[in-house]
Amino acid sequence: EAAKRRKESIVEKLNKQACQDHIPLTARPEFRPKPKNPPPIPTPQNTANATNVAGYMVSNLTANQNELGLAEQQYIKAIEKDQRSVSAHKSLASLYQFTGNYENSISIWNYILAELSSDAQFKINLAKDHIQLKNYVLAMELLMEVAQQDIYNHIAYYYISWIQLHHKNYGLATESIYRALGIEPNNISYRKLAATLHMSLSEFEKANKHWDFILNIDENQHATRIDKAIALLSIKRFDEALNELNRVLGSEEKNAKALFYKATVLLEIKETDQARELFNELSNHKNPFQQKAKTIIDELNA
Repeated sequence: EAAKRRKESIVEKLNKQACQDHIPLTARPEFRPKPKNPPPIPTPQNTANATNVAGYMVSNLTANQNELGLAEQQYIKAIEKDQRSVSAHKSLASLYQFTGNYENSISIWNYILAELSSDAQFKINLAKDHIQLKNYVLAMELLMEVAQQDIYNHIAYYYISWIQLHHKNYGLATESIYRALGIEPNNISYRKLAATLHMSLSEFEKANKHWDFILNIDENQHATRIDKAIALLSIKRFDEALNELNRVLGSEEKNAKALFYKATVLLEIKETDQARELFNELSNHKNPFQQKAKTIIDELNA
């Protein structure tokens, strides 16, 4: 009975892990570390006029700090030459957003919207940064405005859905993500969020429909295949879950998440020795599942 309870507690943790894995990047600050000394934001009203910075778009940069610093200097110079340059302001705001300086990027998006352009893309970017700073009311106001009147409304619905999921308003979150999918049914990010919502509601079969849709587009989406396996595990389809995890490990034999859930499946089907071996392997090397593996080893040894 004690062993059964231990196993059940392991499975109960799976859905929480799956949800965490699919929180949009804009809401996961650990992926956007702030520089130790954030550069000061230029004051638009103190800048002069003239040029454009099309050649320095953030999307073409690597995360190399020297490159980012050089790009920042170029964008600021461009703004100093032309205070009315939308592209220069957009580039600098995008750079600050990319590096996690959300207060700075918010200031620039606000300036663009107040003085240069009312384009919805700037409202969405502003909303994304407010999400990062947990200013959810401000973000929702912007997103609702875009959702009601613009061609970018599917993007707005996506972020509205994430905010509602964050607040555990599952009905509103589901309604919003399916509005987004109604406009862009092939969008993988939207599919992932929809699947995550269904996982949160223990609707594992519905979640798997979205995982399968993604895998039909790209069978090498290993993270998605692992999440499909988690859903299968949650509804006790152990052989299918094991098959999906083995497919991932066939390409990435050291994938810690796949190893962890394979060990969990093995534990469920009473292959305890094999499970223990995998948990031991995970517990002996630094990886995101090291501590969880150690905890389970301790529980098995208790």
